[in-house]
Amino acid sequence: MKMLFIALVQSTIITLGQVMLKSGLLKFGTFGWTWNFWRTVVVNVPFIMSGILMVVGTLMWMWMVKTFPLSQLLPLQAIGYVLGIIASMYFFHETVSYSQWIGMAFIMIGCILIGK
Repeated sequence: MKMLFIALVQSTIITLGQVMLKSGLLKFGTFGWTWNFWRTVVVNVPFIMSGILMVVGTLMWMWMVKTFPLSQLLPLQAIGYVLGIIASMYFFHETVSYSQWIGMAFIMIGCILIGK
């Protein structure tokens, strides 16, 4: 269960990084090689936070791969799919179909079985 909890924390960090990435990208204007465009990139806090969260999540993943069996870790990364769907509903008001809910339930059951 320790591995499952750590995978959940790592997946949460990566998912928050993805949410920050989308939030930051939504603030970008039309891409261009102008000073104004690159200035908006540099001061875009969600975009910068996404990079920080992704680095933290990747470093944590590297430690996890070194510490735990890869055959158990890789399937646990599917937790991120569930967290991503829930985050998209909460932060971006996206709708989720019944088949997605059923799929999320199967993913969570599988993660619990693998994480034991």
